[in-house]
Amino acid sequence: MLVALLTIILLGGGAFGPMIFIDAATDNAKAEIVDADRRKKIVASLKTMKKRSREYIKAARRLAKDLGKEYDAHAVDTAGADEVWDRFVELNAIYTADIIEMRFELRDQTSREEWSKLFPISEQ
Repeated sequence: MLVALLTIILLGGGAFGPMIFIDAATDNAKAEIVDADRRKKIVASLKTMKKRSREYIKAARRLAKDLGKEYDAHAVDTAGADEVWDRFVELNAIYTADIIEMRFELRDQTSREEWSKLFPISEQ
């Protein structure tokens, strides 16, 4: 269980799913949104989303690091692992709610056509 917990927490970094979409949407906004003021606001919203995602990744890695120290000291028991897991689940729930709210705010800043340009559906 401990190995699974560490793996899940540590996989929160690197090619983190929301970061990929945020980066792509930012590039699309810079290329597709014609009005400079609107583009600036939309890109600022996407940067806020990216910042929040980085905060989440950092916090998840901190949890993994703390658990790793306890594991190295052979101080982790089932209750300790469960506590870390609960903190991770709570951290993930808060992050998910924040990102969903930010996406709604972004949606309110864009027209339907602009949204489609920010988040095109790939044809696979």
